[in-house]
Amino acid sequence: MAGDHFWITASYADIARGAVPAAVAACAVRVPRALCNTAGNVLESMAAGWGAGNSHGVWAAVYWWPPRVTGGHW
Repeated sequence: MAGDHFWITASYADIARGAVPAAVAACAVRVPRALCNTAGNVLESMAAGWGAGNSHGVWAAVYWWPPRVTGGHW
C-alpha cells in the first residue's frame, strides 16, 4: 500500500473464475469491509459480460481518506 490508496487489478478471466471474493477478503484485512465490498462490486460490474476469453481486465483504486473507490479497464 502507498499513501492514501491501493489498487486491486484482475483480469476478466480471474473475475469469471470467481476471484473477487478472495480480493475482498484480502482487502478487508486492512480496510473497512464496506469499502472492500464496494471495490468488489465495481470490479464485477465493469467485468460483466466480458467472459474468461479476454486477456485484459479491470482495476479498482480503494482510497481510505476520503473513503471512495474508482475503477477502470485495462
